[in-house]
Amino acid sequence: MTRDCRTRQGDERHAADVSGPSAPPNEAEALAAVSRLLEASDIESVWAALRAVLARYGFDRLNYTHAPALRDPVHLSRSLRFTLTSHSDPRMERIYRSEVLDRSPMRRWAAENVGAISWSRQPELLREYGMEADGPELNALLADLGFHAGYTIGFPFSALTGKAAMGLTARPDLDQPAVDAIWGRHGPAIEALAGAAHARMSQLPLELPNGRLSPRQREILSWIADGKSVQDVAILMDRSLAAIEKQLREARKRLGVETTAQAVARVALLNQLSVPGRAG
Repeated sequence: MTRDCRTRQGDERHAADVSGPSAPPNEAEALAAVSRLLEASDIESVWAALRAVLARYGFDRLNYTHAPALRDPVHLSRSLRFTLTSHSDPRMERIYRSEVLDRSPMRRWAAENVGAISWSRQPELLREYGMEADGPELNALLADLGFHAGYTIGFPFSALTGKAAMGLTARPDLDQPAVDAIWGRHGPAIEALAGAAHARMSQLPLELPNGRLSPRQREILSWIADGKSVQDVAILMDRSLAAIEKQLREARKRLGVETTAQAVARVALLNQLSVPGRAG
């Protein structure tokens, strides 16, 4: 069974196996798949639907990384990235938490550009970015992990949701020229499907590295985001000031921030705010 990992959390998800080779979707099937992606109610459903449809184009392993555009210094930590991978190699989680893939020219290209790029251009990018010295080690690692042929997609930057990228790895029986031929025929449809998945996942709540906030903690932060003071929140929620401050301390710790203002910003960017006055 292919394993899905949310490496940002160290959490592992299991989904149905992606079936073997089959015909690419026709236009009606691709449009139906876009609708399913946009209507999915949780990130796991989006991911499963995307994997299933892209497998029909020959891409049986996917990686998705989303870095929220946080304005405080702690956003630089790799542990705050939200990552999904369907690669089964158990080393993937450790690699995503390290700086190894930060040296990938495809990762850099996706961070700076919007659109799709063939992995055939990696030698060119190594030269362009002055990374040729890293080439042999990086190429050996990628080959060992099974990144033999594929495409990388960079999504548009958003001040609210940040920057995201997706790597599409082809089946082992497909080499890069074959993948480029597939992209020549179906590239726009594949990009539309990946874009729909990214758009939907950007709207859904992202889980936190240290677990979920409680409904009460989210309600408190939502009241503060609405302009209320801590004293106001205590009155509105009929709790003592000490109880509210304790909840805020626990929320800041779970969010990995130092101030309540940072906590509000973090929760807003991760789509975790609730409607003030209604926990849950």
